[in-house]
Amino acid sequence: MGEYYAETPAFMVKIPPALRPFAVLLEPLSIVEKATAQAWKIQERMLWEPKRSVVLGAGPIGILATILLRLRGLEVHVYAKSTADTVQGRILTSLGARYESVADHPVTGIKDELGQIDFILEGTGNSELAFAAMAELGTNGVLCLTGLSAGNRQIEIPSDVINLQMVLGNRLAFGSVNANRRYFEMGVQHFQQAERQWPGIFERLITRRVPFDDFHPPRSIDAPKTSRPS
Repeated sequence: MGEYYAETPAFMVKIPPALRPFAVLLEPLSIVEKATAQAWKIQERMLWEPKRSVVLGAGPIGILATILLRLRGLEVHVYAKSTADTVQGRILTSLGARYESVADHPVTGIKDELGQIDFILEGTGNSELAFAAMAELGTNGVLCLTGLSAGNRQIEIPSDVINLQMVLGNRLAFGSVNANRRYFEMGVQHFQQAERQWPGIFERLITRRVPFDDFHPPRSIDAPKTSRPS
């Protein structure tokens, strides 16, 4: 793409040859790198030893978040719309995570099923799920929101209950978006660790490739012609 795009070298991260077939996943990976790193950084305010986590959503963000959480040794439960026999479900199960469809296991009430939930990463963009997740956190739990809600939907929430739980339970909710270079570099390291633990896992996330020869740059738009007086 050098003919169409230029970047300052200071903002670029070198990719080892072995990782290049799936390095396109580094950008979404950097998002969850930042989300998890900040959650752990914030919790340095206390003695925090998380054991159980929940991931909402089984898209690229949800799957990559599961990989990072499993590398940290956490028990991971993923909740999403699709059923367990989908590609996403099989990939997540192969990581050692438990995958559930929200059709059978609504997010509301998962704490009653799982017990103490230490960390929740939301990657759906569904505001209703985001607020529901606040009520499912355990004591000292952390909720990170990465999904973007669109529209102006309004919902009813048990605000008094959530407020009481967040304060007395010492719970935390924060949002996270684009990452900087540091998290891209962390992503390269975790690429390597995950490939050693689950060989070929990132290749499985790429389901379609388009040959570069099929790339066609956008046509240039000619400047509008103007008439000149005779």
